[in-house]
Amino acid sequence: MAKEVIYRKDYKAPDFLIDNVHLNFDLEEDNTIVKSKIEFKKNNKEAKDCVLFADDLIFISVSMNGELLSVDDYILSEKELIIKNAPDKFILEVENKIDPLANKKLEGLYCSSGNFCTQCEPEGFRRITYYPDRSDVMAKFTVRMVADKDKYPVLLSNGNLIEQGNLEDNRHFAIYEDPFRKPSYLFALVAGKLDSISDKFTTMTGKEVDLHIYCNPGDSEKCYHAMESLKKAMKWDEVRFGREYDLNIFNIVIVHDFNSGAMENKSLNIFNSSVALANPKTATDNNFTYIEKVIGHEYFHNWSGDRVTCQSWFELTLKEGFTVFRDSEFSADMQDRSTERIKDVITLRNAQFPEDDSPMTHPIRPDSYMEINNFYTATVYEKGAEIIRMMHTMLGEEKFRKGTDLYFSKFDGQAVTCDDFVNCMEEVSGIDLTQFKLWYSQSGTPEVKVKSHWNKEDRTYKLELSQETLPTSKQKEKTNLYIPVKMAILNHEGEEIDLILNGENLGKETVIILNEKEQSFVFENVHSQPTASLFRCFSAPVKIKTDFDIADYRFLMENDEDGFNRWDSSQKLAKHVIMNGIKDFDNFEVPEYMIKSFRKIMLNDNMDDDFKALMLRLPSEKEISGWCSVIDPDVIHAVREKIISELSIKLNHEFIDIYGKTTFSGEYDISHESIGRRALHNVCLSYLCANSNKGALMLAENQYFHSNNMTEQFSAMTNIINKDEKVDLVLNNFFETYKDNFLVVNKWFLAQATSSKDNALEKVKELKKHPNFDMNNPNKVRSLIGVFASMNPTNFHKKDGSGYKFIADCLIELNSINPHVAARIIDSLCAFKKYDKNRQDKMVSELRRIKDIEKISPNLLEKIDSALKTV
Repeated sequence: MAKEVIYRKDYKAPDFLIDNVHLNFDLEEDNTIVKSKIEFKKNNKEAKDCVLFADDLIFISVSMNGELLSVDDYILSEKELIIKNAPDKFILEVENKIDPLANKKLEGLYCSSGNFCTQCEPEGFRRITYYPDRSDVMAKFTVRMVADKDKYPVLLSNGNLIEQGNLEDNRHFAIYEDPFRKPSYLFALVAGKLDSISDKFTTMTGKEVDLHIYCNPGDSEKCYHAMESLKKAMKWDEVRFGREYDLNIFNIVIVHDFNSGAMENKSLNIFNSSVALANPKTATDNNFTYIEKVIGHEYFHNWSGDRVTCQSWFELTLKEGFTVFRDSEFSADMQDRSTERIKDVITLRNAQFPEDDSPMTHPIRPDSYMEINNFYTATVYEKGAEIIRMMHTMLGEEKFRKGTDLYFSKFDGQAVTCDDFVNCMEEVSGIDLTQFKLWYSQSGTPEVKVKSHWNKEDRTYKLELSQETLPTSKQKEKTNLYIPVKMAILNHEGEEIDLILNGENLGKETVIILNEKEQSFVFENVHSQPTASLFRCFSAPVKIKTDFDIADYRFLMENDEDGFNRWDSSQKLAKHVIMNGIKDFDNFEVPEYMIKSFRKIMLNDNMDDDFKALMLRLPSEKEISGWCSVIDPDVIHAVREKIISELSIKLNHEFIDIYGKTTFSGEYDISHESIGRRALHNVCLSYLCANSNKGALMLAENQYFHSNNMTEQFSAMTNIINKDEKVDLVLNNFFETYKDNFLVVNKWFLAQATSSKDNALEKVKELKKHPNFDMNNPNKVRSLIGVFASMNPTNFHKKDGSGYKFIADCLIELNSINPHVAARIIDSLCAFKKYDKNRQDKMVSELRRIKDIEKISPNLLEKIDSALKTV
């Protein structure tokens, strides 16, 4: 039976609310007994029946106010337990059984790698017990767990540990009490044989908090970076947002089998090991900085998600967009603000912009859904963060902080909406944000066109801005948005000038607002040829098309004080060259001005290494695809490779020189300077290896075998995989060295899944049969199958359709194992509209084949239906 479509317009407050919940778990791998005691009170006077949700539960009994109910008092089905004619207040006791070991969906309570673990967001709690599993039903939880003492010595749940002890038959118990009201999606339980590390943190009011990180045996030495990241996040949230931690204990559990990256369960965060475990031998610099970011993200949810949560899942970006903004600001303060902002925009352009251009395009607050898991997207998260950032840009730090303080104090302990957040910003700033709220309801990426004209005679500089958002599948009509444009104007010497608009001096940098279809801004007293620096810090999530020429971009690359715009100008220069190559590849030559611009970057000794590495990287093939009206993956790959090859030849001396200067054999550390040095070092190596030069490949082999850290070793291996005939020697060495390390083996899968060699698909098929690959483990599936589909366009999009068929076969298999993971991978197959007819037909054929299988999951069905409607 098809799952019904849920509409935001149909939202109704819950008929019944809950004051307290008491849960008792008798934990057995395949036979866990759950007893709940729930204190209900009527919220809607007209309501008669009380509805509790269920999924894959075995019902045992139900009692009200201590009396067993008869079958006439309730209606029981696979998905619901309905208490008929419920009174205004009552205590309901329900007993049921579940099989955690058989729970391969990894939602609710499951048993994996010998441990019990939970994932309840968004609707996993109904797989644990009968409950009104909604984000706007908040209650205080008390949890008692009983388990075998030898098999499960560690028992954890939300809140404070209030009692523990031993029982008969070698069993023991623990009782946790969470004093804060929370929705059921934030419930967590972990039981197992786990190692741990501990530390303490003293809050700004002097309260001492016990910190614990639990992990699989043998992994504890990889937890110290996560612990340091946690303490940094706790301190940063106090300083930047005034948010103090509210309990006496904070626990993190790290597991290998987890559908998501991490989960912010109140006081018991659960992390996928891929975003929590690290040491120099097994983790790259990107792993270290990402772990810091994700640890921060989940901790920051304690306020932006836990203390104040979502009224319904339509409001998901309320907590996720806001918290992504918070973790981005945290990373910017811990690392380097310009480079972190650039990396955020790279993520947006490579993940969210393509989503806006696909059949699954949706606003950050969708109007409907069939399967809410499908809306944990780059749009809700990354674009949602950009909407928060626009408000921060318009209000400034001081007023924005006043707005967040008001939001947290006004709605503490409540489930609220995106409008409530925006209204707080409106209240403290006095800015009318009515039009701005359209960002929450309108899908698609706006394009802003810019025309500029300097009038030498009257010394004015006119900027003509216009905006357009193209129709999308579910929104044919688009409305003008409220777009903040952070800007400056540079004179011919590269200096910022005073911005005088309508006689008012706005300083050297300001924010102008584009809120109409077309607007003009005329700046006065502009005495020399100007160049505008627009959308500084990427002040709005838009595509930007200007009338600037190559000379303007080169000028901005050399002179703009805004780090983002310096980098973005280099990207625009590269875009101009790349698009010329795509239009006429047979006659394409890399222009000399591009060589000169790259040389100038490389010889700039005043440029930070990490920033220089970003400046030297070309846009990805995925981003380039977004610029094309018809995508030809083979031509895109060929053009990009030709540019890299030409840069490698013409700038060989410079690449060798920088590679040598950034070679370092000292002790590994993760300071920003060291991370930047390694980033530049590895960018130079990738260019040197571009033409399969034997000398360069010897450098790569030497780096692989003699580096003292995973960052440089893995970079060397990826270059060898794509260019060297000795690839098997290195791949075999890497596997044999790290075969017992779960996370590093996943890197081994990933490196081969992204290979640009013609035999990559056959290699991925072989690896799927490898003893270390497991279709039941989301990390392994993502590392091999997901990466191949999303990050290897030339092999995934083979003209014969073999890449599509392979992915479709994998999705059919995953449908019955873990539809949540399958739905994340199918996006690449659904984005067929911009490809040639041959590829379109083959992708559509595979989608229809998947749709025709028996018992297709709602996760896959919703996305396939959305895609096929565009045929």
